[in-house]
Amino acid sequence: MKLKLTLLLLLVTLFNTNSFCQIELTGSDLEASYWGFIRSKILPPNAYACRYEKDIKVQLRGNFTHLDSLNIKKNIQEVGQLIETVNIKLVDSLGNLTLTLSNTLSKSKNRGLLLVHNLYALRKKGIIQSQEYKFALDSLMSQEERNVYFRYYIVHSLSMKQNNPRGGNFKFHSSVFEEDSPIKSRINGADEFLISKLYSKDFYNQFKTNFSGTKMQYYDYRYGDKIRLITEIAGVMLGFIVFLLLLKYQVITTEVNRLVVYLKQGFITINCIIFFYLLLQGFAQLQYIPSLWFIKIWLGTEIILFILLTGLYYLEQKVKSSKISHK
Repeated sequence: MKLKLTLLLLLVTLFNTNSFCQIELTGSDLEASYWGFIRSKILPPNAYACRYEKDIKVQLRGNFTHLDSLNIKKNIQEVGQLIETVNIKLVDSLGNLTLTLSNTLSKSKNRGLLLVHNLYALRKKGIIQSQEYKFALDSLMSQEERNVYFRYYIVHSLSMKQNNPRGGNFKFHSSVFEEDSPIKSRINGADEFLISKLYSKDFYNQFKTNFSGTKMQYYDYRYGDKIRLITEIAGVMLGFIVFLLLLKYQVITTEVNRLVVYLKQGFITINCIIFFYLLLQGFAQLQYIPSLWFIKIWLGTEIILFILLTGLYYLEQKVKSSKISHK
């Protein structure tokens, strides 16, 4: 009797635990996880998510049966309900998504997929121009098994997985954009959410709204490389502008005969460039520059600068004296 009661309590506990897990994976928490999944799989830093910007025209080549075509057409219609910005349809020619089924295989150890060739042609700023999948299937596969492959390639073609070291650990097992093998995948909520958001008219605005971080972190994630490049160029340019102004107002001169003056002018010039460069780099990183880090870099630079300027001064003096002696 006690054993039965223990087992009953254990079952109730497990049921409550599962129910609690399900509650936690609904609503806003689930949506946040889905956005994290999008970020992790198809939208890495400083990049665009790959998608079609023109209507998707699916063309079939090879040994597709009439039943294959009907199933593919049904899959296309189901996917089309999730897409807002473009249409997806089956065409007889001039397709920009081509599925090529080569000669079917006899039953063997390699039952299933033999070859996949995916070509992203002229892909720029995330715009997919054309794709092609080439594969072969076992002739003994059931129609249901074959349809798993067709559905996988159609959904998988709508974007492209990209490596994202800052994507976080967002995984949805059996998702088309998680699994590399069609037989392990089943279209789930994460896939449907990804497709519907990616092909919405305001995808990037929605991504910004649902980004898990501050606005500064968002701009660093999306445009960090561009910001850093612009600020690096601006820092160097500002430094040289200050250098030219110093020359104009004769704070520094081109004719120097004393080491102290030479060092002073060299330090002023180089430090102007360093100051603006580090200042704008701190802005580009969207964070304050740590004072200790700044002091270490500055001191190290000054020591190296002193050695270089001293060496250049004596080298110039030697060159000048040799010219005078030759005269």
